[in-house]
Amino acid sequence: MDSAIQQALAATKWESQFSGRWPPVDLTRFGEFYSRMPFADNIKRYVHQTIITWHDGTGAGFQPIADKKRFSEELIAQIAKDPALVDKLCMLLKKTTDEFMAVFDELMSKDVSLEEFQRLHNNVLEYYPYHIQVKVLVDYLPAELLKKYLPQFEDARVYAEPLFTKFLEFTMQLSAFHEKKTGYPAKLIRAMTKDEFEQYLQDGTLPDRAMLEQRNKQSAFYFHEGKMHILLGDDVTKAEELVLGKQSDEIEGQTAYPGTAKGRVQIVHDPDKAKDFKPGDILVAGMTRPEYVPLIEKSAAFVTDGGGVLCHAAIVARELKKPCVIGTQRATKDLNDGDIVEVDAEKGVVRKIE
Repeated sequence: MDSAIQQALAATKWESQFSGRWPPVDLTRFGEFYSRMPFADNIKRYVHQTIITWHDGTGAGFQPIADKKRFSEELIAQIAKDPALVDKLCMLLKKTTDEFMAVFDELMSKDVSLEEFQRLHNNVLEYYPYHIQVKVLVDYLPAELLKKYLPQFEDARVYAEPLFTKFLEFTMQLSAFHEKKTGYPAKLIRAMTKDEFEQYLQDGTLPDRAMLEQRNKQSAFYFHEGKMHILLGDDVTKAEELVLGKQSDEIEGQTAYPGTAKGRVQIVHDPDKAKDFKPGDILVAGMTRPEYVPLIEKSAAFVTDGGGVLCHAAIVARELKKPCVIGTQRATKDLNDGDIVEVDAEKGVVRKIE
């Protein structure tokens, strides 16, 4: 690993931004966006660096806590001067969601051209400033402003939530189409970066297959000031150790809904493959989406790596009044299927007891 990257990772306190099945062709799009400048019309920068890991079919993104705090403080100051900004952000989040979904409907199951793929990318750039501002801001709002604005922000986030399921569906269909066209397995099509896939659409050039196989097995994408660095093999393990810290039998997070529960851990990255999930199990996931709800309903409690007041898990926990701990950063890393744990969502702690 480049020494400058290693030093930057070690010197930063990181927070989980997301975890899910989005592959490198999408993850590199996200990373490029997070550290771009200007970030949005009303704010210059979101984060100056981010790292996204990929292995075992799951991607996870991490961002500097200090950057997110500074970003939110700037937004809170803007709202203090212009409270109408809250209405504007929520309205634009819904509007760009509708526009994004319309593009998905148009391009789904289609042999997209380079221009159409780039149009999709431009829709990401239109949508994401409002998604990020709404999602991140609420975690830093003072109590009185959170009470005032949470219903409005939550309504906008729930409205936008189906977009991500649609996004992944689009990527899976697109890669399946190009598997037939190129002979490369769909998983290797998805292991391309956004730029590599655009190059392929432009002139048919495919990246080296062995390199894609290595990247698909385990990789990380570090973005600093808009520039991407790709890590492979042992460098990914080192990067995760620097970002996540040491393993522990006691994992701390944030209470999404209070309560306590004991049960058997089931780590679920893909809810469609969770065939042996039993009532009373403890659901552990990087983050949840609407397709997780049947498992959440069966669980005694649920725990996520990522989090925030407006994450899907927090919203559902409040709706179902079920114990939930979010923002643990590392529950999917420290716990194993079959572990017996106590979820103390009163204190935001998960403990191994067997």
